[in-house]
Amino acid sequence: LEILERMKAGIGGRALVAGVATGPLSGPILLMGMERWLGMLTTHPELARQMVATYRAFALDWARAQVAAGADLLVWFEPMASADMTPRHLIEALALPTLREACALGVPVVLHLASARALKALDFAVSCGASALSIGCFDDARALRAAAAGRMSLVGPLDGIAMHRWTDDETRGAVRRALADYGGQGGFLLSDAHGEIPWQVRPETLDTLVRSARTLSASVPA
Repeated sequence: LEILERMKAGIGGRALVAGVATGPLSGPILLMGMERWLGMLTTHPELARQMVATYRAFALDWARAQVAAGADLLVWFEPMASADMTPRHLIEALALPTLREACALGVPVVLHLASARALKALDFAVSCGASALSIGCFDDARALRAAAAGRMSLVGPLDGIAMHRWTDDETRGAVRRALADYGGQGGFLLSDAHGEIPWQVRPETLDTLVRSARTLSASVPA
């Protein structure tokens, strides 16, 4: 929280400062590992509900604290809310109630699926009040763009894993393709798809990425 407050003061309104919280359907993975959490979800559903309830309280308290410290928006990290990962009935029961509460904290919320496919999450993200949805490298750009138009913003879809191998030309090409797929109608924030940049990515690649985005976005039709 101190770092967030110092960033907020140092940036002085020149950029947005995002808080991050992990949702209760995904957070238990950090505590017990993927295999054990999936096992609990499928074979001990009552224990899984208790775990979600416990983690929900922590996630919302942490989100509120970041908002109070000055976060301009909240990234709600919930990759298990993708249809790639979890059946719809479990998403609705265990992820969406807390997402609705997070979306009522007074700042815009980005539902982040950590590169999992996003199309089937868009409708419930909108209904819960999220302002934006993360998109991945494997999403259907045309379908997502049509579904999101006028309803919510999209964030992504650059491949952070492949990024550490990119040359400058490949970086510019990735930016150009992303802008061609998702730009031109507003509501698009160019970013990596997973929510974090691996340490192996060269600073020079990130510099080329930013410079290319600024240059190429100027030529995207409004």
